[in-house]
Amino acid sequence: MGAVFAPTALVYTPYRTVKEYLTMAGGTTEIADDKEIYVIKVNGAAVSRKGFSWLKASWDGSKYGYHPGGISSLTLDPGDTIVVPEKLERIAWLKNIKDIASILGNIALTAGIAFVALK
Repeated sequence: MGAVFAPTALVYTPYRTVKEYLTMAGGTTEIADDKEIYVIKVNGAAVSRKGFSWLKASWDGSKYGYHPGGISSLTLDPGDTIVVPEKLERIAWLKNIKDIASILGNIALTAGIAFVALK
C-alpha cells in the first residue's frame, strides 16, 4: 500500500519477506520514501526501522522485541500490510511554488494600482 507501482492485495506465502512482497507489487516508485517503510501487523502493532536502524534491526511491536536484518528481511504473517509512504520534500516544493505565485500576484496588483493612481 502506498508508493508502489501496483498497490494490491497479494496472496500470502509462508516465509516471504517484505522485500519479496514489494518486488511482487512492482517495486517502489521514484517518490517512495524507502527509509520509512513500515508494516502494520494483523493485530494492529506496527513494525518499522526506527530505533536501532544503525544496527540493521527493526522494532517488532507484535513480538515486543527487535527483529535483526532490517525491515526488508522481515517475514510477514497472513493479513499484514506493508506501507510505503511518499517523500515529503515533494510537498514542500509545491508549497514554495504556491508562495511564489502569491507574491508575484501581490506585486502585479500593487503595480496595477500604482499605474492607475499615477495616470
